[in-house]
Amino acid sequence: MFSKAILLACVILNLSESLNIPSVEYEKFLEEPRYQNYDELTNLFKKLESEHPELVRLHSVGKSVRNRDLWALEINSNVKNRTLLTPMFKYVANMHGDESIGRQLMIYLALYLIHNYGKVDRVTRLVNSTDIFLMPSMNPDGYENSQCGDFQFTVALIKQGFYKKNENAIDLNRDFPDQFDAIRSGLSCFPEICMGGAVVASYPFDDSAASRQCCKESVSPDNDVFKKLALTYANPHPIMKKGNSCSDKFNQGITNGAFWYEVRGGMQDFNYVHSNCFEVTFELSCCKFPNANTLPDEWHNNKESLLQFMEATHWGVKGLVMNERKEPVLDADIVVVGINHNITTSNRGEYWRLLLPGTYEMYAAAYGYIPSDRVKVVVEEGNTTLLDFTLKLLPAAQGAFQIPQNNTGQTYDKYGFVISDDSIFRHHHYTDMVKFMTYYHEMYPTITRMHSIGKAVSGRDLHVFILSSTPNEHVPGKPEFKYVANMHGNEIVGRELLLYLIKYLCERYGTDDRVTELLNTTRIHLLPSMNPDGYEMSREGDSSSNIGRNNANSYDLNRNFPDQYGVNVYNDVIQPETQAAHRTMHDGKPCPMFPNEIFTGGITNGAKWYVVTGGMQDWNYLVAGCMEITLEIGCYKYPKAESLPSYWLDNREALIAYMEQVHKGVSGYITSTIGNAIQYAEIIVEGVKHPVKSAKYGDYWRILLPGKYNLTVAARGYESYTSEIVIPDSGYLQYNVTLMKDDPLHWASAYDFGIAENQYRPKYHSNSEIYGLLAALENKYPKAAAFQGGDNLVTMAIHWLKITNDVEAEDESKFHIAVMGNLFATQPIGREIALYLARHLLAGFGIGEYKVLKILSNTVIHIIPVIDTAFEQIWGNVSKQVLGNVKPDKYVCNNITSDFKQVGEQILNLKGRVSSHKDSKSVVNAFKHMLLEEKFDFVLNIEGGTSGILYPYTKDTVEVYKKIADKYMSALKYHFLVLNKSKVRTTALTDYLYHEYNTPLITAKVSCCEYPDVGSIPYIWRDILAPIMSVLETTLTGVEGFVKDAKLTPLLNATINISGMDQTFEVTKKQAHFKILLPPGKYDLEVACHGYEKKLLHIEITDGNILSLKVNLYAVNIHPEVYPGTVVTVAPEKMASADHTMHEPFTGIVSTGIKGYVRDESNRSIPETKVKIVEKNITVFSDDTGKYGVPLPPGKYTVTFQHSGYFDDIKIVDVNNVNAFPKIVMITLKKNSNVLGIPRLAFVILTDKPITRPYYDDDDDDDNVEYVEGPFLSSSEEEDLVLLQHK
Repeated sequence: MFSKAILLACVILNLSESLNIPSVEYEKFLEEPRYQNYDELTNLFKKLESEHPELVRLHSVGKSVRNRDLWALEINSNVKNRTLLTPMFKYVANMHGDESIGRQLMIYLALYLIHNYGKVDRVTRLVNSTDIFLMPSMNPDGYENSQCGDFQFTVALIKQGFYKKNENAIDLNRDFPDQFDAIRSGLSCFPEICMGGAVVASYPFDDSAASRQCCKESVSPDNDVFKKLALTYANPHPIMKKGNSCSDKFNQGITNGAFWYEVRGGMQDFNYVHSNCFEVTFELSCCKFPNANTLPDEWHNNKESLLQFMEATHWGVKGLVMNERKEPVLDADIVVVGINHNITTSNRGEYWRLLLPGTYEMYAAAYGYIPSDRVKVVVEEGNTTLLDFTLKLLPAAQGAFQIPQNNTGQTYDKYGFVISDDSIFRHHHYTDMVKFMTYYHEMYPTITRMHSIGKAVSGRDLHVFILSSTPNEHVPGKPEFKYVANMHGNEIVGRELLLYLIKYLCERYGTDDRVTELLNTTRIHLLPSMNPDGYEMSREGDSSSNIGRNNANSYDLNRNFPDQYGVNVYNDVIQPETQAAHRTMHDGKPCPMFPNEIFTGGITNGAKWYVVTGGMQDWNYLVAGCMEITLEIGCYKYPKAESLPSYWLDNREALIAYMEQVHKGVSGYITSTIGNAIQYAEIIVEGVKHPVKSAKYGDYWRILLPGKYNLTVAARGYESYTSEIVIPDSGYLQYNVTLMKDDPLHWASAYDFGIAENQYRPKYHSNSEIYGLLAALENKYPKAAAFQGGDNLVTMAIHWLKITNDVEAEDESKFHIAVMGNLFATQPIGREIALYLARHLLAGFGIGEYKVLKILSNTVIHIIPVIDTAFEQIWGNVSKQVLGNVKPDKYVCNNITSDFKQVGEQILNLKGRVSSHKDSKSVVNAFKHMLLEEKFDFVLNIEGGTSGILYPYTKDTVEVYKKIADKYMSALKYHFLVLNKSKVRTTALTDYLYHEYNTPLITAKVSCCEYPDVGSIPYIWRDILAPIMSVLETTLTGVEGFVKDAKLTPLLNATINISGMDQTFEVTKKQAHFKILLPPGKYDLEVACHGYEKKLLHIEITDGNILSLKVNLYAVNIHPEVYPGTVVTVAPEKMASADHTMHEPFTGIVSTGIKGYVRDESNRSIPETKVKIVEKNITVFSDDTGKYGVPLPPGKYTVTFQHSGYFDDIKIVDVNNVNAFPKIVMITLKKNSNVLGIPRLAFVILTDKPITRPYYDDDDDDDNVEYVEGPFLSSSEEEDLVLLQHK
């Protein structure tokens, strides 16, 4: 089936009044039929509003990706202030940008209604009695990209949804709740625009409990109304009513949605079930974008249907629901007995209930009110029945707890207690504390609960005291609050204050409205002592010592929580206490012991004061979702008992006021479309990278300050939902969200080019299966993919798929990016995500998707799923494949470990384990040489185990890699935090590869699990597809160019330096081309070449653009062949005795310098290569084996390499004196020939420490080598380099 032009209407009820006005039709818009583009539509609607301000109002309900306004035109005789009980109606068209008929019909309808108002009776009645909204284009970006005459496309492309998407390649029919919430706030419901075909009116339900493909009706409670509505449109339509257009047959031109084909989680069903909107979808043409000369016929075919359908808004019953004080009742249910579907009232108490002619029994009901009496009502055809309801408030509820009567003259004592007892102001040791808590629990059993959450090291219980009108269990919608004290055993003031707070709240409940309201609406948890062992060791009067601070195991509990930045000696062993778990403050005055600690307003950021690793408040915020602050409430750790009353008076009001803040912000319920609570749904505030999760009953709380926020709710197995909320000045908003069930096929169509393999039957593939899939992709997309597997020594050990536009062509002028997974055998998620990405890129290439084509025209992407091949040895006895699709509520992790050195560890040369996997050593060597040969602009590594993204730390002010990481995080909708050691390990690997191999490794941590359950893979892919693509899109921003001399000869030894970056960039050795990733901004580029004058360029980079330069350098007045320095040649036999290893210091006064050898592209030595140190005027020649060496003091040197028949090479070498080691510079010279097939880059190694030659030897990585500084490789006798010295 092909989806064509689609038009949708929502129907709500009201009464019309007859007007006698002469009828004169206006249809001049048909005289010159054509499609108006976005700018023309905008100008037309603004003109209509300007010329008819009393009738027309133009709304922008949001912006498209390209920042185009989403226009909705409101038409009503009282457009500035809708008359009470006037129903709202809307038509929405052009959700799919290339489906244009509905768009143009909405423009015609607007002109028809406006220009015929006051002239045509029917139009005037309709506009007077109905608040009409017309939205011609929901997808203006897609419309501007589509083409007239577009009749049909291939089935494959339609299934992939490619031609329907907006500028971000999103099918708006699967993204509706996120982008168009503004429509919902202005009208009574959402429109639903389904994908389909033919000319037909489709009505709910679209889905059924049986989950069939088609051919059986799924009947709604209002099925008769829906059928009548559908027929209202179809009968006047000369083509639709026949039901035989295009390829499908429909009786009378209408169909039940599920009978045609089932749509799971469709918006049409959703709006009917969860709003006041009766929604029908109209598909109007077999042709998506017909020629403009057909538009008059389309108008005449649809005109009467459009008008009759709007008039159907006035079927049934309407009225008001008020209380006894004549105030409107919001969200009252209007119940029609026998029809299992209620509608609700507006904020003005209005309702409209669509009903067919007949007799019905109705009543109204609302929370907090007694339901109204049932009323019989008669609905007559052609008339609207008026019926109002008045509701009475329920009497006040009588609870089990009896409010005590206080007949004394004074209600409270000076401390705020009902029962005065000065004896409580003493230090309560553990036994006394337990007795105190037990007493108040027994005295007030209906509002308290006491229980132990665990034990301290000594076995003392950690008692929690709960206060609430419902203390024994969580009540949906009631927030939970906690106070924790005495974490440091010798800091006792908080411990005593919580005991006094127990007495205060218990005694005042029922006599103090504020306390009563607090306990009725909040469940309060008080833990007076988290460290009872430390308390018993501490001593009264101690002002500042550490006696009793730690627990019985000598651990500081406020350093013992898992930390986001790693594990240390304070939290390596989690303690049992950790597992289980004011009036003068604003002055900010310092304590006598710390006179310099002055806090403005009495507050401070924790890290600004002093850094605490493993702190409880950080852990609670990041992991537990609890917004926690630490209250330091006394200068003395263990003050004398006589000062306790002052502490209570200082902090009493602050303790109460702070608890009340739990009700600030937004709270509500997250449910499914059938009313089931959704646990673990994430509530995300745009711009705040910290989600909170819904509880067991779907309730959630998010503390926010007053203001506007974009709130996203996401849950596994459901479509995410985004809307704008406003927290009022009062500080609280209740906001409930209903999520639709997830539909993997629709997601794939909208975001992943319809790739079913990335959603169904997820699997952890074996190594051979992955290689087979990569090879199959090469066969399927030969112009864009090339499988690298065995062509050379590197690809014999590591296989990858090279993806780029015109893959067989020269790629010297493109960026080179690697996407890899599985550097560690225990981290397999990257294997599958890399494979998914390869499918995504190539599918996008195959259908010509704009952004994918742009990336692949500019970049070579190397997909490397498998590095550590040992995963198959340890992947464990867990499910490796799911037959179908699963919807886990939360991440499920598989636990595996390795008893050998993984590849990532071997690269770092971590000690302690010996590799037992026979291929791992060759893989490590191949990996290192791959980095040296390919010279990736950056590597995107995909791992699990925690969240976020890691990137190399540099001293550059430009921060290229940080900007790439920021792009990833900005595109990541759902953030999570897991504290895991793998982050520390990967950070070390990132730093090592950057500094030793000049390879920026950017690691995306995509799952809380190192080895996620196989069923989670498609959902992880959904979460990170957009972030990964945003990383790849950074290759669209930067600078490139060619460097030539005055005669336009390429200067193959030119270099480029950029302001704010330490790195020196070299041009390519064939075309003298350079290409550099840069974020947007202004830069100074210095282009240099030995023997030529430098050139300084001032450039500006804009986002999404590669700046192209042509740079010409002019020679200085020095002949390039003149080298005035001393030339030294050394016989081979003398060279052999000069030194024994290439990475030993030079002998003599100067121990540092440079060493290396010169090879050609076939790894053959090039003897007699001239090696010149320009600054020292020293020239040496390589020996018969290509080896050379020059002792030099520390400094930066220009080194030239020349040999007849080869291109010259030049290097800028920084010689340092770290451990007196020489710099190793190994050179590959390219033949100066016009023969094709020259590699992209010369093979050059520049490193601060010696490394081995670029060919393979099993001795290259010796597990028994003792490494002094960094991962130096051992040398065999075969590797020894003989040095050439200038004497």
